[in-house]
Amino acid sequence: MTWSQNYTPLADSIGLSALVAALPVVTLLALLAFWHVRAHLAALAGLLVAAAIAIGVYGMPVTLTLASAGYGAAFGLFPIGWIVLNAIFIYNLSVETGGFKVLQDRMSNLSDDRRIQALMIGFSFGAFIEGFAGFGAPVAITGALMIGLGFRPLEAAKIALIGNTAPVAFGSVGIPVITLAKVTGLDEGALSAMVGRQLPFFALLVPFWLVAAQAGWRGMVGVWPACLVAGASFAGVQFLVSNFHGPYLVDAAAGLSSIGALVILLRFWKPREAQTHPGQVEAAPDPNAHATMSRSRENLRAWLPWILLTVFVAGSSLAPVKNALNQTFAPKLSVPALHQAVQKMPPVVAKPEPEAAQFTFNLLRYRHCAARSWRHRRLRARAEAPPTRGHLRSHTAPGPRAAADHRLDAGPRFHHALQRHRHHDGVGVCLDRRALSFLFPAAGLAGCGADRERYFLQRAVREFAESHRPTA
Repeated sequence: MTWSQNYTPLADSIGLSALVAALPVVTLLALLAFWHVRAHLAALAGLLVAAAIAIGVYGMPVTLTLASAGYGAAFGLFPIGWIVLNAIFIYNLSVETGGFKVLQDRMSNLSDDRRIQALMIGFSFGAFIEGFAGFGAPVAITGALMIGLGFRPLEAAKIALIGNTAPVAFGSVGIPVITLAKVTGLDEGALSAMVGRQLPFFALLVPFWLVAAQAGWRGMVGVWPACLVAGASFAGVQFLVSNFHGPYLVDAAAGLSSIGALVILLRFWKPREAQTHPGQVEAAPDPNAHATMSRSRENLRAWLPWILLTVFVAGSSLAPVKNALNQTFAPKLSVPALHQAVQKMPPVVAKPEPEAAQFTFNLLRYRHCAARSWRHRRLRARAEAPPTRGHLRSHTAPGPRAAADHRLDAGPRFHHALQRHRHHDGVGVCLDRRALSFLFPAAGLAGCGADRERYFLQRAVREFAESHRPTA
């Protein structure tokens, strides 16, 4: 069965036909924005409207319509869903190990000015997260960061959404550009370069717009050097990476360069009048906050998951590496009943041309966390080794308050760690505190026996607590 595309099914009018073709998108956005329908239900409604229009208006056979829906769903699961899953995992890993809190503290310590914090988090760090996650995750993550610093929830959402306009075209490892290249058949590198030549002009303006929407025009003028540095560094790197490397690392590299440029600027320049959060109180320093780890090591541990992700994305997007991975394992599966069953027609092409529908399962290319298996073997070997007092000390050594209350066997760290691991069975456990940054999903995704490792942690904690219980 073959079917030829008809681009003007309604009265030979391209405008009227385009309006009808836009109804699925309008349905999706209207359900989300005005009726507050859950995302998966709104998407399902949009799919049903698209199927009805394809069959009833454009005359597409039912078999081809169902096959097209299945093809789109498969592409949504891989690579889009796979990329988002790994990005959210990295975020959860950072939260569970305390690295996210370290990043939050470091960014807030750079400046007390809420305008600088909005630039650093809402624009620069949000763009960095957009480079890996996308699909709303950067807005949620940066919004949570800003609320934790004292921003009002609505203000944080507004700043995060405005800041996300600059990097969204290259979000989630360049998925919008990659998808556009697959749908249109155009060269991926050429599309990346063209988008990268248009966006920098807007990216340069977004920081000014963001601060003006937050603090007004007068407030924006007070931090215009920071706005200029953040926007110019982002726009310059965005242009260079998109034109000379490809769409994969544009946002990550541009966001990271914007963060670095702001950090360097703040070493030599400060706003004349700082705008702090209402009711902000300077927190008293905790004498035990950095007793077990130097500041540089703590910073490295907090940034290490994101650094490794950047390295793997950069490596897998290089042409020789990408070709080698695709040659190793990248099967192409022709979609049943759809492959070459749809014909493109003039004026889209010069002559009728069958359209390919092949699903490429290039798993190795999108395994940006490819070091997980190596890290897991390392952690598992440590967990199965007999625990030493040195390994346990960082987890079990109580603070003065715990010692005074004679609660060495149920201190806050013990309780929090055990409760967390009881409720997250997919997390591998290591007794060495220095390796906490490398925790990763095990039982749920790779079947790596998290229950066994959790048992080792609980047994070690119980034995140490019993041997050090204070006597009456």
